Amino acid sequence: NFCTHRRRVVNTELPSEHTGRAYTTYAHGCTMITARLAVLLLVARSASANMIVETAEYQSCVAAPSTCKSMSLPNTQLVGTLPTEFGVLTSLTYLGLYQNRFTGTVPTELGVLTGLTMLWLSENRLTGTLPSELGALTNLTLIWSSNNRLTGTLPSELGVLSRLNRVDIDGNRLTGTLPSELGGLTDLEFL
Repeated sequence: NFCTHRRRVVNTELPSEHTGRAYTTYAHGCTMITARLAVLLLVARSASANMIVETAEYQSCVAAPSTCKSMSLPNTQLVGTLPTEFGVLTSLTYLGLYQNRFTGTVPTELGVLTGLTMLWLSENRLTGTLPSELGALTNLTLIWSSNNRLTGTLPSELGVLSRLNRVDIDGNRLTGTLPSELGGLTDLEFL
């Protein structure tokens, strides 16, 4: 863990325009560094890195990740796993990473993004179950995770999300029955 030692953080896989800048820094600002790395890791995994780097949204999230409210990178050829470091982007209200090629599981760390209102992860190659930690996202109105390779059942914890309006889980490998807790969601219009 780079935050437990005062050493330089260097990631040579970052796009060349970022290497050697503010991201080669010391670990005394761990949260800020981790947040920047989360944003940068996404771009480093994309064949469209140059296009992403030029967007104002991306630049504002890298410059001030603690105030980053929206991360929208659809259809940008992103690959690999979703960074667990997203958990430190605590001001996020919108996370749109749909139509990419992400693999692996949905990070449980997303459960700390309590301001998140929309989560778009559809049309990737995500596996495993939706984490029960998403039940802590009390502001969530939309979960769009269709056309992945998710398995198991929907977590019953989603039943406490009183603002939840839309859940799209079509095109996955889910099994079992819907949790009865979802029946109490009076705002739910689409499932």
